[in-house]
Amino acid sequence: MADFIGRERELAALAEAHNSRQSAFVPVYGRRRVGKSELILHFLAHKRGVYYLGKRCPAAEQIREFLRVASLALEEPLLACLPPNSWKAALEAVSDRWKGPAKLVLALDEFQWIVAASPELPSVLQELWDRRWKDRNHVLLVLCGSFVGFMEREILGRRSPLFDRRTAQIHLYRMGRGQTHGG
Repeated sequence: MADFIGRERELAALAEAHNSRQSAFVPVYGRRRVGKSELILHFLAHKRGVYYLGKRCPAAEQIREFLRVASLALEEPLLACLPPNSWKAALEAVSDRWKGPAKLVLALDEFQWIVAASPELPSVLQELWDRRWKDRNHVLLVLCGSFVGFMEREILGRRSPLFDRRTAQIHLYRMGRGQTHGG
């Protein structure tokens, strides 16, 4: 694998979240074409986790694809056979089937497109975080988006169901301006 240059601080923040004693929730956001997806994919290169890239399509189609991706990543073929009824059921099924000593990395990229089809998803994640994931050393949730206003409003904002739940955040800028902040 080629060297990944210039994002050491951001990779270190993700590694710290992954290695921490508790579950972690890290929003990664920034303008288009600054390397957010590449950062997450590089971080996941030697870890097992689920990386799902959201699209502009109906919710059931996205849930079905998420379950297919998760079934391959976790080597759990039955996940791909589950009905795409809801994000809550899909996320619970995936996290319940995780058998790793390390945290399960759940990376939802282009999060704004997923939420456009499933506006309930931030509330679903709030419930899962508060009731199932937060107090276990089980999950590293990474929500990634390129619509900075959306991420600041719908993930980090005071009116968001996910407000004040992040353990860190990464606002990615063009090379040379990266900023990483603790939770």
